[in-house]
Amino acid sequence: MADSYLSYRNILRIALPMVLGSLGQNLIQFADTAFLGRLGEIPLGAVALGGVFYFVVYLVGHAFNTGMQIIAARRAGEGQKAAVGRTVDHQLVLMGLVALLLFGFLAAGSGSLFPLLVRSEALQQEAINFLQVRGWGIFFGLANSAMMAFFLAVGHTRVNLFSTLAMASVNVFLDYVLIFGRLGMPAMGIAGAALASVISEGVATAIFLLYLINRGFHREYGLFRFQNMQWTLMRHTIWLAAPLVAQNLISVGTWFLFFVAIEQVLGKTALAISNIGRSLYTVAGLPVWALGSTVSAMTSHLIGQGRAADVFRLLGRISLLSFGYSLVAGAAMAWLPEWAMRLYTEDPLLLAQGVDTVRVVALATVSLSVSVLFIFAVSGTGSTHMALLIEIICIFLYVFYLWFVISQTKASLPLFWLAEVVYWVAALALCAAYLKYGRWKYRVV
Repeated sequence: MADSYLSYRNILRIALPMVLGSLGQNLIQFADTAFLGRLGEIPLGAVALGGVFYFVVYLVGHAFNTGMQIIAARRAGEGQKAAVGRTVDHQLVLMGLVALLLFGFLAAGSGSLFPLLVRSEALQQEAINFLQVRGWGIFFGLANSAMMAFFLAVGHTRVNLFSTLAMASVNVFLDYVLIFGRLGMPAMGIAGAALASVISEGVATAIFLLYLINRGFHREYGLFRFQNMQWTLMRHTIWLAAPLVAQNLISVGTWFLFFVAIEQVLGKTALAISNIGRSLYTVAGLPVWALGSTVSAMTSHLIGQGRAADVFRLLGRISLLSFGYSLVAGAAMAWLPEWAMRLYTEDPLLLAQGVDTVRVVALATVSLSVSVLFIFAVSGTGSTHMALLIEIICIFLYVFYLWFVISQTKASLPLFWLAEVVYWVAALALCAAYLKYGRWKYRVV
């Protein structure tokens, strides 16, 4: 059992569907960017701002699901299937309330915030138009996140592949139809991209539910019974997840402000290039983030089995896979930056000015390959408050670097993007120190 659980075969059995399943929100962003890049700088910049803003809000709910995943994986490791079901049922109730709050914020908040943060009125309006439609997807997106967290916690991740393939296919097809007005539909532009995203997420939710019921998981784990609802269990999930919520808000919120700063300091052309860089960075990093989620669940599962000492073996093996992949992906981007950018645009100005930025993005992709795994390992131990502290320190260094670039140098887009490398190096150093010297082995979840 000890050797088989940590074997590369078992790691890949769990991780590979997660790698493909994690494409979800990011594939939607990729498709939106690729199609809207054909409409010019304004739609491309607006979907960057609107997409990142939506992702910030989505990650609030997703962080609650990550907290649930840590608890459910620990109970699965202890062999308590009924406790897994109770944890998930409580989470679904919590997610319904969270989704309503976040939808209200997206509907009301975007119209107030963007005029304050974005200089270009055209960018403001297009980003608001995008979010007014995109906000409806928060209900499906968080339901999908909860289902993925459950399947990862119990080590059955194959369904993520099916749901993601369906979601990506529907999204690409509807982007083409709704953005450009094909098959008799009106050309909706950026609003069409948002509507396509919402519908595709709804398709994924239906697939998750059909698979779960058809395979009998609801009976095996006692799901959807909603009996003996306990505030103490929900409070425990909130307590564990709250630092993850704050961590995501700080991290991705700072990234949103990173794009705002680019528009303010360098202009809309730099913002359009950065949106291409963001999409490349996100898509190239998808397997790494999926491996990170695998590390979190397997770490909690190992501790539940009483095998905390094996966490470092797990990290070593997954780090080897992650670094090897990222080195290849980063080298491809650095070697062929214009080819990578042509996936999104044929604008000669963007292509000429974006080469150096894409090469920095390639360096950042390699930098995150191991750091992400260590961050997820810290959270997987249940030390979510320590993970938040590490995040705060890293973000301070990130912001300090950006302040230095803006105020003390002749700011350029590649120098802006180098902040990502600063962040990941600091995160790896701090997480590795905690895992070596911290008292995480004795933490009860």
